[in-house]
Amino acid sequence: MPLLALLLAVAGTVETSGKMKVPGAAPESVTLTLRPSGTTAPDVTIACPLASDGSFHCATPEGRFDVRISMSGFAPVYRWDVVFAPPTVNLGQIITQRSSSVAGWIVLGGNRDPVSDAAVELLDHADPPMVRQSAKSNPRGFFQFLQVDPGKYGIRAKAKGTSTVYLSNIVVRESGETLLEKPITLSPPAKLTVSVTPHMKAPKKPWHVDLSRKIPYTTYSRMVNQATADEAGNVDFEGLQPGSYAIAVRDAAGTVFAKETIDIDDKPPPLFIQIAAVPMRGRLSAGTTGIKAGLTFSTSHGESMTIRSNEDGDFTALLPAEGTWHVEAMLPSQQEVTFQHVDIRRRETEEFARVDLELAPGKIEGRVVDEKGDGVKTGVRLTRKGSDETATLSEDDGHFFLLGVGAGDVILDAGSAEMDSGAVPVTVTDDTPPVTITLHKTRKLKGWITTPSGYPVAGATIWFWWEGGLRGQAMSTPSGLFEFSYPPTASLIDLLVVAPDVPVKMLRLTPPAPDEKIHLTTSATPGRLVIHLPPQTPPLPTVSSGGVTASLMLIIKPSTIGGARPSGFTSEGMMIDVDPGRYTICMKDHCSTVDVAPGARVKVDASK
Repeated sequence: MPLLALLLAVAGTVETSGKMKVPGAAPESVTLTLRPSGTTAPDVTIACPLASDGSFHCATPEGRFDVRISMSGFAPVYRWDVVFAPPTVNLGQIITQRSSSVAGWIVLGGNRDPVSDAAVELLDHADPPMVRQSAKSNPRGFFQFLQVDPGKYGIRAKAKGTSTVYLSNIVVRESGETLLEKPITLSPPAKLTVSVTPHMKAPKKPWHVDLSRKIPYTTYSRMVNQATADEAGNVDFEGLQPGSYAIAVRDAAGTVFAKETIDIDDKPPPLFIQIAAVPMRGRLSAGTTGIKAGLTFSTSHGESMTIRSNEDGDFTALLPAEGTWHVEAMLPSQQEVTFQHVDIRRRETEEFARVDLELAPGKIEGRVVDEKGDGVKTGVRLTRKGSDETATLSEDDGHFFLLGVGAGDVILDAGSAEMDSGAVPVTVTDDTPPVTITLHKTRKLKGWITTPSGYPVAGATIWFWWEGGLRGQAMSTPSGLFEFSYPPTASLIDLLVVAPDVPVKMLRLTPPAPDEKIHLTTSATPGRLVIHLPPQTPPLPTVSSGGVTASLMLIIKPSTIGGARPSGFTSEGMMIDVDPGRYTICMKDHCSTVDVAPGARVKVDASK
């Protein structure tokens, strides 16, 4: 007999309970979702009118079902293996509560059987994450968390003999249930085989392979295993839990010749890594004078190498690959000098790639002092047009020296969380006069961030900076609280707020009174920017609004931890939700200004 061929009467009574009273009128109906037991037949959904006394009557098909009983604004109630047979089925008293909830199923990989008694934890988005609730799956593999505050969460699940599984970006809305679209699949620990070509760096010099795992919901990674490849260049890693991993291939000296990221499930395929190293020669100099320094070469893909130039500034090495490299030089004075986008390639007729790194001719020297005039040993940083250029450490008496500084206007900044100079403008010439940087006791800015309904926003990244100052960042607590230090010389403070599932907020404010806390509220009706990017990035464009300018990298950075693909990346471009307002997007010298209305979707082409 077809499933819907026979209908029968169902009756029940609904009462509400919980911390919140029901505002206004009671719900008009209750929805029954019937899932046939032991079959793959589709769910049946039936809306039953709800009487003023909480009772309801409606017709349903005959059969054996798992039942989901839901009303708008209330957490659903579940009944299992209920037999619907004529003439009447009485579900009895159903006690529900007004709250948000999260529910889902746990199954075993392969046969997809339900997993009973699995340990399931609801995690907040703090760093490190905290367990908000714990539950056990029932014989159906089902679990449910009640009284969950709106926000973004993660889930951790594990059963005996299986690996731990993490889910992220679980969005919980006000007075609604987040029902996971797919069951959480648990599987035995996995095995990964890594195969490197060429099989060795040189005869009797095998490759070393490091395996690290991104710790879910944090900015950290943990080394899982380190192994030496065999003569065929192969390494096996066993007992791996599902998740995002990074594999680094290095030599005995620590030079990373290749780095790959991989998402591992229950049966990952072998990972093949091809290495194409290139001999390199070069020189680090200031004018005609060679400089002895430590040199660190790195790429955006994760390859890295550290070498030293000799007394004449000369250096030789085997570079992991041709391409564009980022080079950092650590001078004997502890000054860090950066060379961006160094293109290193061999010419067709040359055996070696030639790399000459020449410092700019300008220099700055000076002294860092406290308010009493005493010298202070601390970090000194130099920025140009809002970007970090170089840094050094002052000596015990406060003296410092910066070499290789290009002519023009720059900003010096020195200090720590307790003492800060603020922005110190300097014009670099052929004969820049000595600079005195005075440190002052910092002030604290405290605040909290909530949704329009007053729920705290946990795990928000708050980037902050001031005139010429370097960026810092704070993170909101589970209560939405945050704080950071700023120099008393700052007249304006720029904020960029990036949080899971809430719109980006950019604002400029004057420093508040000493005892005043600032309250940031996310937009109730955000707009959406879709930024079409050039094929080759970085650099990424800048985004400006309300006098605040920040790189798109800062906006997407919290979602790219561990090399993950940005969550807003689509075929149309980078998609970000923002507070309504006017925005200017600039890629080098090309800028586009758009107005983003509440609920609007605006496209910007930054690919030119």
